[in-house]
Amino acid sequence: CLLTLLLLALPITAAQAAVTLSGTVTAQGGEPIDGATVLISRSDEETKQVSSGADGAWRATFDEGGAFSFLASHPAYQSQVWAGQNCSSESMCTVLFGDLLFAADDADEAGIDFSLRRRGSLSGTVRLESSGSPAEGVQVFAIDPYEVQAGTVATTDASGVWRIDGLFPGDYSVLA
Repeated sequence: CLLTLLLLALPITAAQAAVTLSGTVTAQGGEPIDGATVLISRSDEETKQVSSGADGAWRATFDEGGAFSFLASHPAYQSQVWAGQNCSSESMCTVLFGDLLFAADDADEAGIDFSLRRRGSLSGTVRLESSGSPAEGVQVFAIDPYEVQAGTVATTDASGVWRIDGLFPGDYSVLA
């Protein structure tokens, strides 16, 4: 009888059905990207955001399985949805555009990896036509033919130098 009472006194806990998802974020050359954001959406119900560490690794845990989609981003790189689809435009790229990964309860899914492409930059010097001296304070615009990327403007410094970073790969016209 004493054994029965002891068994009844033990708490009964249900096993958690946690799902662990993990992977890495690297540059196309294989170097790890520290501080990349990985956005994970489960069946359009729950979304989590995690950051990659110095080794490029990231990890997230959900209470239960489902269909997961992923988006990795970093300001210096072109965003990418899983699996391996580069985004041509930040405004047109959401976590729902990627392939789905189906994970059962209690699953440990590793190898959800991203290889991001570094964004480009344009730079130059603006000089006055009449004297050839540097032109300070001139706004320079990089215009892509599809007008996908807005806000690509720089102002020349005292030496007439300008630089626009964070551009998607492609062709641009420069207007000053």
